[in-house]
This record gives sequence, C-alpha cells and structure tokens, in this order.
Amino acid sequence: MRRAVRRGGARAPAGRVGWAIAVAAAGALLGPPGPASAEDRVETSFEGASYDRWVFRPMPGPPGSKWRAEDGLLVGTVRPGPVGYNALRFLADVHLVGDFEVVATYDVRSLPKPKTLPDFEVWEQANVIELHLSNASGEVGVYHNHRPDGQGIGFFARIPGGEDGWAHLPTAATWGRLGIRRAGETWTLLHGAEDGELASLGEAVLGTDPVDYLALMAVPMNTTSGLEVGFRDWSIRADRVVRLQQPPRSRAPYYWAAGALLVAIAAGLIAWRWRASRDAGPATRAAATRRGFTLIEVLVVVAVIGILVALLLPAVQMARESSRRAQCSNNLRQIGLALHNYEAALRAYPFGVGGWAPAGREPRWSAHSQLLPYLEQPALFDALNFVGVPWAHDPIPDNLWNRSILQATVSGFLCPSDAVSPADTLVYGHSSYRGNAGTQPINLPGDSPDGSGRNDGAFWFQSAIRTANVRDGLGNTAMFSERCLFDPGLVDPLGDFFLSGDSIESCRSAGPMTSPRMLVANQRPGGRWADGNALYTRYHHVLPPGSPSCLLGGIEDYGSPVVSTASSRHPGGVNLLTGDGSVHFVKSTIDPEVWKAYGTVAGGEAVPGLGD
Repeated sequence: MRRAVRRGGARAPAGRVGWAIAVAAAGALLGPPGPASAEDRVETSFEGASYDRWVFRPMPGPPGSKWRAEDGLLVGTVRPGPVGYNALRFLADVHLVGDFEVVATYDVRSLPKPKTLPDFEVWEQANVIELHLSNASGEVGVYHNHRPDGQGIGFFARIPGGEDGWAHLPTAATWGRLGIRRAGETWTLLHGAEDGELASLGEAVLGTDPVDYLALMAVPMNTTSGLEVGFRDWSIRADRVVRLQQPPRSRAPYYWAAGALLVAIAAGLIAWRWRASRDAGPATRAAATRRGFTLIEVLVVVAVIGILVALLLPAVQMARESSRRAQCSNNLRQIGLALHNYEAALRAYPFGVGGWAPAGREPRWSAHSQLLPYLEQPALFDALNFVGVPWAHDPIPDNLWNRSILQATVSGFLCPSDAVSPADTLVYGHSSYRGNAGTQPINLPGDSPDGSGRNDGAFWFQSAIRTANVRDGLGNTAMFSERCLFDPGLVDPLGDFFLSGDSIESCRSAGPMTSPRMLVANQRPGGRWADGNALYTRYHHVLPPGSPSCLLGGIEDYGSPVVSTASSRHPGGVNLLTGDGSVHFVKSTIDPEVWKAYGTVAGGEAVPGLGD
C-alpha cells in the first residue's frame, strides 16, 4: 500500500537527490580550470630558503662549493682552488622579453684580496660577486670585486664582433645592490645602497633579443682563502617573464572525478532500490528480500564497473608516462648542470667525439665519458683508461681494463620510457641521450676525424666550444636530446637505422616497408655511452623529431654518412636540453626550419620560443 502522507512536507525522490548530489560533485571536479594569468615579475626573498624551486636553481660549483640558507640569506661558499674561472652560480629559469629591470641585494661575507700574477689581465686578478645576464647579442655583468689594488664596483659588457665595455669604481662598502635595466636597445648597469636609489655605472647596447641566461655568481679567480657571499633577495621585472619550467600537473582531479562518478552511480542505485522497497507493499518487499538483485541490476553494475575501468586505465597510463617523462626531463637537467660545471671548470664544453687513441684506431671518446665526474660518477671516470678505446671487443692490450668498465650502466643516461631490449645481448652501457652535432649529416668532411672540417652544432670532432662561440644564445641552442635505443628483435622505426639512398629526401621517406635496417653485430644504436660515434651518442637537426635515421648510400657500416634523428618513446615528441640548462618538450610537428635553427650555435637565425 502506497503512503499518502510524508512528514516534513513534500520531498524530492531520494533517487533523484542522490543522483543530483553526485553529479554536482563530479561536475565541480571536472569543470574547466580558470584562465591562466600572465606574470611580468618574479620577486623572491631568501629568508628561510623559501624560493620557488621551479624558477630559481642553485647549481653545483667547484669541489667543496655550496649554497645554503643562513641568517636570512642565500649564502654561497667557494673554497680556494687553482687559478681559473671557478664560478658558483644561482640561476633563474626564465627568459625576459622587452624592457626589464633585474636587481639583487648582496652582503659580502668574505672577499679576499687576490694574488698578483704576471701576464694576467686585471680582470683575471679579481675575486668577484656578480649579477650576470646574456642574450644572443652578448653578455653583461655588474659586480662587486676585490682586485690587488682594492675593492670596487664595476661592470663588463662583451659584444661578439663589437667593442667590449668596462668600468670600475673604488668602494669601501661590503653590501648593497646590483642591477641591470634595459630600455629599448640600451642596457644600463646599476649599483646602490640597500635602501637607496640605484645609480648608473655605465651603458651598453646589446639589442632587444630576449634574455636567456640570468645568474647570481661568486667567482674566485685566484685566491688562497675561500670566498663567501650572501644574497638577500632577487627582483626580476620585465614586459614579459617567460617561465621555462612549470610544476608537474597533478592527475588527482581525474581520480577524484572518477571516484565521484562511481559514488554517484552507487548512490543512485542504492537510492533507487531503497525507494522501490519502501514504496512496495509488505508482500512485495518480502519477495524482493528473498530474490536479491535481479540479473539486469547485476549486468548494469558490471557494465558500469567495466566503463570505469576503461576510463581509468588510460588515465593511469597517462599518469605513469607523465612521471616517466618528468624523470627523463630531470635526467637531461642533470646533464645540463654537468655541462655548466664542466664549462665553468675548464672554460669549454666537452668535445662530441675525440680524445686520444692507440695507433691504427680512431679517437672516439664521447662527451658522456667526460661528464662523468660532474654526474656523481667520479669513480667510474677514474676507472676508465682513456689510452684505450671506448668499445669492449677490441683486443688491443691497452683496452683490457676497459672491457669491464664499459659494461657499467649509468642510470642518468637512460630514459625511463626507453627500456633496453632483452634481445640486445651486447655487454655495453647504453644511453638514451645524445649531443647535438649540428645540421649536417655526420661522417661527412664537416665532421672529419682528421679535424679538417667541423659541423655547426655543439658536439663534433674535438669541438670543445666555448660559451662565447654560442652566438645564437644559450637558450636558442640545443645541447642534448633523446634517441630511442635499438631493439635487434623488433622492427622499430624510432630505434632503427635504415639503409637509404644518397640524399636527405631518400632518408625522409625511409622505413620498414621500403628500406633494410642496419643489423651489423657490435654496431647497435645507443649501445655505448662512452663511444662518440654518431650511432651511439650524437644526433643532429636535419629532420624533425621522430623522422627516420639513415646510413646514406645504403652501406651497412658505421663509417658511412649518417643522418641521426632525435626520437623518443614519449607520445608526440622529445625532450630537448638547451644551453641555458632548461628542458623543453618539442613536438614532432615542429617547423623543420625552427628545429634546424636550434641545431646551430652561431647560425644567426631568428627563432621563436619552444612550446612545452
């Protein structure tokens, strides 16, 4: 018998209420995010070292150097070392577009007087605290330094192909502010007291190209005691501040939404069953109690669960791939840190392939092998015999020691999405990451072992380029990217090398259906992190990411001209490390001319920013 009267007045059916609440909760979770807002400033105080880790980045320096939080300051300490450029850097991972003003407050804690050395320029005999910026047109720094003739405030401006600018004013202050301001093409170098107005030290004309490198630095050029400086804050304002790194996007809202949907369905079913049981008569309710759930209800629940699983599995897979891609990006960031530290210590980047070799062998040590001490692998570096060769199957006596060392796996050289194939029985350490050799096919005269030519990228035969050689700007120049490991047991367009004709166009159209793949024993792409050959540790910017890689001329030999293309197991593109230490995800659909422009160090191309 149906109830005619309900206490408390009319109420909505319970089933509808359950559905409404659950659907509203799911809608709130699945609703579109708010619009992103552009920011034109980044300001941080180093009180408690609470700076934004996705904007500011302390970089390891020479041995014994470090950054730490102390007394409300970010304190950098550099221990004494050999005469040279041993910089400790603190970077801002941003690009500045348009007019800007960058100001940092510093406190000298220890800035010893340097030794006077014969045959050294004056600026090379100074221990320095510096604010440093650069773009494609040059670099500037404003500093507090200590020279043999006393302490001072000054600046330098280096313009490739132009006239350098310098200034130096004596000072007795041990704290203050350093600043750089751009209006149009004019850069004004600034200094001042902590709370006073900033005064101009001088001007330089470095153009309106975006600033792609910002750093606070402690630089002991030559000293017998340590250098120590504290930075209190750092203010960066510009017409546009472009962040190079963003915090990873959380997948939690998707899981909450799926959970809310499941709760909604369950609540709706329970409310519907309760209402049906309540409204039925005693006999009907007893029958319902005896028979339990109907077949239709069970099938509905099973179908709903199946749909939820089908929805959740791709989300879980996406979350796992996002995590792997983030780890891959972090591996490249560590390689970027190692490159900066290597360059700071030796005043040049590692060569792409070269070194020394026994008679009758090519010098083929890779950039990876040189970076080992800066990637927390000093023991592995010390164990290598660089008088030998970087492959284990060579019988020469000098290489006996290397045979076991070259089997070592360096986890930082492997992308988590790019697993070593079980079918690959070679006993070498692999690498998913490669140095940028440039925009010309490798093993042509432009990349010759005898040094008669050179490619236009960062890593070629005995290259060892300097920062000053990167005239396109560090942020506009590729350093490292990815290439998939080779799987001998699987035809794989991303990991294979195909035998094609003599032209780039023949390589562009190469593939499993039209071209044989390289299968020579002991010559497997990505199979040797210590070998600088193009098959193993270098790539170039001839074809966009994900395009075929080829041995031109159809000859199955690693000495043939090689087109080695960036590729990855990440859907849609590859991670790319640029010279300023930032990592970008580059889509396979990138304009080929833009991709090519990022492959040169001094091509002079105007390039847009990389979309992540």
